[in-house]
Amino acid sequence: MKSLRGIATPVNGNNTPRHVFGHHGGYAGQWWSHPVQDLSKQKAIWLVEGIFDALSLMQNGIAAVSIMSCNNYPEQALAQLAQSLGERPRPVLVWALDNDPAGKKYTIRHARRSQEAGWTVNAACVPVGRQKRDWNDLHIQGKLTPRDLKEYRYQGDLLLADNAADKALRIAEHTERREFHFEFDSRLYWFKLDLDRHMKLSVSQEREKVP
Repeated sequence: MKSLRGIATPVNGNNTPRHVFGHHGGYAGQWWSHPVQDLSKQKAIWLVEGIFDALSLMQNGIAAVSIMSCNNYPEQALAQLAQSLGERPRPVLVWALDNDPAGKKYTIRHARRSQEAGWTVNAACVPVGRQKRDWNDLHIQGKLTPRDLKEYRYQGDLLLADNAADKALRIAEHTERREFHFEFDSRLYWFKLDLDRHMKLSVSQEREKVP
């Protein structure tokens, strides 16, 4: 892996940190991982944009790496990890990029690409609020509890839904609501679960199976 180092320094004398990367060569195809992590022994690895985000997740017991930019697919790093694992089970990749249009687009794109390469994939999304937040912000706010993480993973599941019907069923299963509106692929949908119709259809299908 190419040499990378992340340095945090104040901006304009205040306490707001920023990232400064010194690197020998580009970081395309690579990721940043803290040396203390042994990625080959993890059941799941979260892939985030910023180094501070990765460090924040690590402080909450989550193995995480930084891909530095949402459009950087860590192909070489994944290949190296797969090679080091050999025949051992691969960890699940949890794509957890920023919850903005670019982050969402590349979460879907990277998840599909890594799945085609043989990885099991999930996603996690920072909830949308009045102000943009990342994983570091949620760490500072104390919002990376197991209950919080379950909700972020659910939001990630919705992002990776294959189609409108798939997304609707995921929402219905999670919320136990029978009627709701939702958005998919920039279109608004209305979902209604008609249990009576479903039961009648099931009974009809069972009767057809009887000789």
